Amino acid sequence: MRNKAVTLVVVAVLMFTLAAPSLMAQAMGGAPANAQKPMATKGGGPHPQIAKAIRHLEETKEFLKNDASNDLEGHKHAAIENINEALKHLHEAMKVEHTKP
Repeated sequence: MRNKAVTLVVVAVLMFTLAAPSLMAQAMGGAPANAQKPMATKGGGPHPQIAKAIRHLEETKEFLKNDASNDLEGHKHAAIENINEALKHLHEAMKVEHTKP
């Protein structure tokens, strides 16, 4: 049960990280003020939001590993495992060429 809860939290954070810039841009009527140039990937397509999500997840994982003061009632280890799984999928997604419909 705890693993499901941690997984849901990680997925929610990931979804928010990916969606927040475009939602804010729509709300503000244009591009976000901190909009970055798309990053080139191995596949040649830009995936800046995925790259940003990877950075955030890696920072969160480092915090949990090094700075979190306790095991957070068993959730710390599960969260790190779920972050590793999410990172694996995001790195694979970065290899896919970006195409718009």
